[in-house]
Amino acid sequence: MIGFISGGARSGKSAYAEQRAKELYQRSTANHPSASLIYLATAVSSDEEMAKRINIHQEGRGEAWKTIEEPLHIAEIIRSRVAGDVILLDCLTLWLNFAMFQQGLILKQLEPILLNCIQEARNRQVGLLIVSNDLHEGVPNRDPYIMNYVRTLQKLHQILVCYADEVVQVIAGIPIYWKGAGT
Repeated sequence: MIGFISGGARSGKSAYAEQRAKELYQRSTANHPSASLIYLATAVSSDEEMAKRINIHQEGRGEAWKTIEEPLHIAEIIRSRVAGDVILLDCLTLWLNFAMFQQGLILKQLEPILLNCIQEARNRQVGLLIVSNDLHEGVPNRDPYIMNYVRTLQKLHQILVCYADEVVQVIAGIPIYWKGAGT
């Protein structure tokens, strides 16, 4: 199962995604008792505030989760998993930021990486939930770097929507299902 979960900042999307990943994991262990529940964190602890946020998230998840921190090479992490594993990738927005601004990757390089992640998850029978932020819903920013980033993120979102089995937008903690039914 491939899921895409989006929402604005502090919308409750990560909490929803964690709960959904646990549900998928519980179902998966019936057929795959050695399955793992993986939190694939793309955040990099860049300052004290971010370090505190990461720590709060880790403590809140509990011991059932195996956390893997990887800001860029997400396909390799998915490729290393086995049937029945459930991966929560949080989040695409930070991954894209690192890929574009630290690695200099552009859309035509990023699309195949994302498609490869989806294909690897399907081939390996790994559940993959991808969290991202809804951006550009307010007044457009005129900075060309920001606009390129937003356009690239929106294109990746469109790809995810096409290939995902379930697409959910979280607004004020309420999941709205655009595709799939959360079953």
